[in-house]
Amino acid sequence: MSKVTRLPYAPISGKLHTDIEKDIPIPDQRGINSSKWKTLHSTWEVGDSVCVDSESNRSSLMVYMKKQGTTTTSRRVLTQHGEVTGQYRVWKTGEE
Repeated sequence: MSKVTRLPYAPISGKLHTDIEKDIPIPDQRGINSSKWKTLHSTWEVGDSVCVDSESNRSSLMVYMKKQGTTTTSRRVLTQHGEVTGQYRVWKTGEE
């Protein structure tokens, strides 16, 4: 018969708060109404594009638009000699 080794665990300190509360409204998603992309979403049309200065902003813009039901596509901006500039152009391609 094998012997079971138990690891030492710290005791749980404090008391869990288990009171059930009713009629507490669920808040809106954080950041959706305060997004820096909100104005852009309300003004641009299919075929319009914007140039953003980083991969992070490209990703942020595309995620926001997807959550709003807008489809987009993007490409890296290159110089005339094919060098990467670090900028991205994002186009609005439609509404879902």
